[in-house]
Amino acid sequence: MAKTFTVQRNLDLLGRYRYTEIQLMELMGSWAYTMVDPEIKIGYGRQMFQDSVHADLLGKRIPELKGRSRHFHSTERRVREVA
Repeated sequence: MAKTFTVQRNLDLLGRYRYTEIQLMELMGSWAYTMVDPEIKIGYGRQMFQDSVHADLLGKRIPELKGRSRHFHSTERRVREVA
């Protein structure tokens, strides 16, 4: 059986993944200028672009989940009040 994550756990994981993408992008950026071969520099640039797109998409998803998290918590409270 597959393990399911709570909304809060997903928020934590997405935040960590975003942080990792940003750190990798910055690390590659610090290495890129030291490369002599232009093809390697271009490859690094492409990878840094992909990392930046991933970090941006993760950054946009986190606020969406935060809104859902508040919605789910308020729904749970209402269910407890009714029960």
